[in-house]
Amino acid sequence: MRLIDELFTHTKIIIDKFHLVQHIPRALNKTQIRLMKKFKKHSRKSKHYRQLFLKYPMLLNTTTYQSTYCFKHLIRQIDILNFLLELSLEFQIPFQTFKTYQAYIENTLITPYTDGPIEGINHKIKVIKRIPFDYRSFYHWVTCHAKHVSSTSKVIKSCIFMIQNLTKPKTKILTE
Repeated sequence: MRLIDELFTHTKIIIDKFHLVQHIPRALNKTQIRLMKKFKKHSRKSKHYRQLFLKYPMLLNTTTYQSTYCFKHLIRQIDILNFLLELSLEFQIPFQTFKTYQAYIENTLITPYTDGPIEGINHKIKVIKRIPFDYRSFYHWVTCHAKHVSSTSKVIKSCIFMIQNLTKPKTKILTE
């Protein structure tokens, strides 16, 4: 990171919003599954109260003791969360990762930038690559969609350009 800081002094590093939001529940679910396998006795507690990990800390109940589904005694939400965190250090790994990149995450949330359009184009390209599977042979797809192109990679490239409206399909003009 020092080279980046020296070369680009006024830049802020951000993380893609889509992948950040996608990563949080995925990391917690993976950790929860490992915890459930490791501590089978507490697997129901881990599964039933996993939403507490995603809850804003200020909204956790820290004063009122309540009867709960998995615990035999009255307990607060903050105590349940602490119990689950103390079961294994594995739950602390995703949170430690987020703490490590906290500055980048904060930069992400205050900037309007996103790579959503690029992700959309990547998705379209993957769909275009799957289109030939509907044909019995790739040759038929090529001859139907791009007769003017000689190689398969050029066919896919030309189809991508046409779908993105970056080029018009080539047509032969007949002269009389």
